[in-house]
Amino acid sequence: MKYFVFLVFVLVTLNAQVIENTTNKEMQCEVNYNAEFKMETIHGIEQRVQITKAKRYTKILKPHTKLRRKGKGKIICYNEDLRIISYNENALTTIEGASLERFKKRHKLFDILAYANEDKTYVEKELGFHLSCQKYKDGEYCRVSDGVDIYLNKKGRIKELFLYGNIFRNYVQNTPFSKNALDELRVDGELLAPWIRKKNQKLLARKPSFESMNLIMWKKPSKEIAYVIFTPREGHLSINRYRNKKKQKLQDFMQAVEISYILDDKAYAQKQKLQAKSRSSVAHTSTKRVPYKAGTTWGKALNPKGVVPKNKFKAFYINTNRPKEVVSTEEVDAIVIRYVWDQFHKIKSQDFGAYWVGNIYFKKDEERAISVSLSWSKARIIIDGMVVYDGGSNKEFTYHFTKGWHKIEVEYVNNWHTVDFSVGIEPKVKKYKKAELAKLFAKPQYKDAQLLYVTVYESKDKEGKLVLLPKKINRPVILVLNSYDAVNWVLPSNPHKNIKAIVYTSLHPGSKVSGAGTKGIVQYAVEGRLSGYAMKKKCICVNGGALFNCSGAYGSDVIANLERTFGKKVFGFNSKYATAALRIPSKLLDAKTKAQFAQNKADVIKAKKECKAKTNPSFEDMLK
Repeated sequence: MKYFVFLVFVLVTLNAQVIENTTNKEMQCEVNYNAEFKMETIHGIEQRVQITKAKRYTKILKPHTKLRRKGKGKIICYNEDLRIISYNENALTTIEGASLERFKKRHKLFDILAYANEDKTYVEKELGFHLSCQKYKDGEYCRVSDGVDIYLNKKGRIKELFLYGNIFRNYVQNTPFSKNALDELRVDGELLAPWIRKKNQKLLARKPSFESMNLIMWKKPSKEIAYVIFTPREGHLSINRYRNKKKQKLQDFMQAVEISYILDDKAYAQKQKLQAKSRSSVAHTSTKRVPYKAGTTWGKALNPKGVVPKNKFKAFYINTNRPKEVVSTEEVDAIVIRYVWDQFHKIKSQDFGAYWVGNIYFKKDEERAISVSLSWSKARIIIDGMVVYDGGSNKEFTYHFTKGWHKIEVEYVNNWHTVDFSVGIEPKVKKYKKAELAKLFAKPQYKDAQLLYVTVYESKDKEGKLVLLPKKINRPVILVLNSYDAVNWVLPSNPHKNIKAIVYTSLHPGSKVSGAGTKGIVQYAVEGRLSGYAMKKKCICVNGGALFNCSGAYGSDVIANLERTFGKKVFGFNSKYATAALRIPSKLLDAKTKAQFAQNKADVIKAKKECKAKTNPSFEDMLK
């Protein structure tokens, strides 16, 4: 029997969800395990009995360590590089990229010093929308967010900041009124990000200038701030009226914080100048004006024998912690690399670097479109010794190649836990606007054609390829290929020659279509992308109804938008986050699929209503 119990324990442990900090920084984790109950018969009456208590605590997860789930409930871990959310043992969501940036910006609103010598424009830039303001005194009073207001003087400069309301409360208790109250400040129900909290702690590290049960104040805690005032909820100590074996401490609760800034014209002008310079630097995406002559390239150290293949590239992969040591080399047809964590030669993605070199022959003078697709990284492109790109953002530009051989070198350094990089050197093609598509496909040759829509976030393939395997298609179709990242769509065949045109689009530059199946098919490149990859909306009710958050899109809305854009009916579609191959179409737009779309919309409306009811229950109906 004891061996059976041990086996069960091992199986449960192996199946327990694990959250891993794959970054090089500490992660703050909030763990909230629910109380667990079971039904028992007591004195002949079946009753609900609590078997485990609810557990709520904060844990610091060190770099490259793991946190194993030990109960049902919610776990949220985050730092500046990664955010992980687990609402139950079967769901683990990783948040990065643009979503993580939005999360960080939200927390930055509670950085007290960030408002010093700033104006209305700064706050609107951080938020991404205009503030709601009213005239007040000689300036304006503006609502920034839940629990954050600012007072602007007549010049639009930030004079005062106010923090109040639910940011000092959570689902367990109010924040005690003390000089450390900002340590417990909560953003959307979650504890303030540690990197922001540390800034606020440093600002208010010294002893308050005045402290009583009604007021805590710091006079001039920094050269930018005149004073910081904490005020309590009631202004007197509260006695817990509920009987409890545990002795309760007399205390009051936090209500509001008022910060008054010193308006320094000189510091403000300097800050504006630095911001303008930063914007200019970002706009040009390079540290130097290009093109410029490269002093040296990585080839000197990594390719001392000067091996340069013809019409291919020699790739040299390195760990940037040991940059002169080549981990692996290979010959490749294209400059592209994609992987996560350390799944490529055991090089941790945040430490990955690469150098590609090749001699490419051009049969005639021609303009080529060079596309750079990258994320949280930087790269240099050198053509015949001249740097033509030097930066860290997506870019597409043309370059004039003369007839003959040209040496192309690319240097790359990654700074993220995923590697996602490509450089395309393709013939220049016309890019159509979405508004042009309906007119384009109104031509007689497309009269009976319908849309076959394929949408993904990215390719799973290391080289960015995504192979399309068409099923038997019994009608003429326009193949529409949509992605977030740059994808090399490969069509090996065109069954019954029913694909009459191919449209491809992506948010990141560099997508293309290739393969034997594309022979004789006209291709149209479109600016931007048509939609996200999801054809279903998924929602969660957070913090007992405090927030109803959805991701994805209603499939019916995506289809309607496509048909409106192209002026054509949709025949079938595929939707996938990431894959290396797809058999198309996976779904036909028939009555069954339309019913599934309708059911998804009905489920979301119902879930939203139920979520709202958790926040605002009916007192008459709550216990029925």
